[in-house]
Amino acid sequence: MNMNLDQHVVPVFVTFITTIFFIYICYNFSLRIDLVDNPNWRKNHKGKIPLIGGLAIIFGFTFGCLISERGLTEWRPLFLCMLPLAVVGVIDDHGDLSVNKRIIFQVITCLIMFYYGGVKISNFGNLFGLGDINIDGIELVVSVVCVIGVINALNLIDGIDGLCSSVSIITCLSILTIVKINETPAEISLVIYFTSALIGFLIVNLGIFGRLINKVFLGDAGTTIIGFFLCWYLIKLSMSPDPILRPICAVWILALPIMDTISVIFRRLLAKKSPFHAGRDHVHHILLSTGKSQYFVLILLSIFSILISGIGVFLEVNAVPEIYMFIGIMIIFLIYHYALQIIYFRTKMKNF
Repeated sequence: MNMNLDQHVVPVFVTFITTIFFIYICYNFSLRIDLVDNPNWRKNHKGKIPLIGGLAIIFGFTFGCLISERGLTEWRPLFLCMLPLAVVGVIDDHGDLSVNKRIIFQVITCLIMFYYGGVKISNFGNLFGLGDINIDGIELVVSVVCVIGVINALNLIDGIDGLCSSVSIITCLSILTIVKINETPAEISLVIYFTSALIGFLIVNLGIFGRLINKVFLGDAGTTIIGFFLCWYLIKLSMSPDPILRPICAVWILALPIMDTISVIFRRLLAKKSPFHAGRDHVHHILLSTGKSQYFVLILLSIFSILISGIGVFLEVNAVPEIYMFIGIMIIFLIYHYALQIIYFRTKMKNF
């Protein structure tokens, strides 16, 4: 890998600017075609908010790749996968597709990733100190389940301004940090450009431009594309013949959405509810119910994500045995889950 960042300056700048520009020029159009998010019992925003953040990220990211030295040729499988996800995401944002239809398209995309892109999960690493856990014969099934799980985990955590994009930026920066520290021969152009697009969206989403550029949301198109991109890259880096990071490290640097989703599933099963039932029991909902502001919750969860990702990066670059990394993340999850349980039930009793 060429770590000379000079070659990335122009594509990064163009990606950032074109992401914001797309939002600016498409804002009113999205209102006219009703590609918007309306407030309801689960959403506290005021008025109609355009759901074009994901499209803006794709547009800026693609444009940055086009003007880079390498172009799009070698990345064709990734973009071939992202296109149907974007289309289905927009359709869902506009008219709410059924869960089954969304899952079907996500599975089809995973099949393209598996057979055309050659990106698949083949083992879980040496989690128990007894050698790598190989999954010969079921790589496709495991890959599909994991990718769809992460995609929907990011979708579920996208409940307050900036949270999904902040967590994703932290994950991308963690990948870049590992590659930089280990000086490994990995192609990180895509991660750099994607991070730039995410930052462009985040600035608009948080309202930093004020009335100059109004707030927009990611939409399902955005969370789906982000989740798939992160899965593609983390699988590619951890499953290559000369892996850049180990599978358990991918869990550490994407810990918050994964832990939140698993925690919600446990909480709903204990309450004898369907895990797929909509509710306000995700980590951001629980923290908001204590009376904290959205910005406080965003900062708190971002710090938590940085901390967990940072520990994961530290353990990875220092080649700490995977069994200890596995035990460590399990302990953190249990603390996270039971702490949220306490806050959740105390809040419910207080409001009863």
